[in-house]
Amino acid sequence: MKLVEFSKYQTEQAPLEFLAFLDLMSREGVTSYLEVGARYGGTFESVMDGLPDARGTVVDLPAEDFGPDDPREGLNRTKGRLAGRGRDVELIIGRSASPEVVAAAALRGPYDGIFIDADHSYEAVKLDFELYAPMGKIIALHDIANPAYGVTKFWGELRGTYKHLEVFQSGFGMGIGVIFK
Repeated sequence: MKLVEFSKYQTEQAPLEFLAFLDLMSREGVTSYLEVGARYGGTFESVMDGLPDARGTVVDLPAEDFGPDDPREGLNRTKGRLAGRGRDVELIIGRSASPEVVAAAALRGPYDGIFIDADHSYEAVKLDFELYAPMGKIIALHDIANPAYGVTKFWGELRGTYKHLEVFQSGFGMGIGVIFK
């Protein structure tokens, strides 16, 4: 695995959880990666730096859904930096459940690895999983340990159905759940 300078990116991940996830993606030979919910792109750029042979795709909301906190500028900078390093990256702006967005992501698939970290409500994460999991072999969900989010409930239902693993960093209350299809 390529060593990643994780702290240089703006991201909302528990460092040890995320590095364990990245190590797993590397060991599993991920060469195509989809991230659903990227905010400013810090997690996406970290993954792409850690998987130097992977092509990457990001799905994120349009600016008007964030109000004054528009992530597009950061995502475009991330895409530009990666493209400048010769990386094959695509940014898809739109609601993750939109048929056009799903179709655009499917055109870039299939994916070895998918990271779902968008809307954390039960209904939204379940729908994102239903729409995007068929495109991938390894699917990860963020915030599986935070009872304030519906991700926790959905992960509880999902993990009994698939081979899976869970990654936790003490003191962070987030967790990454990974399933293998």
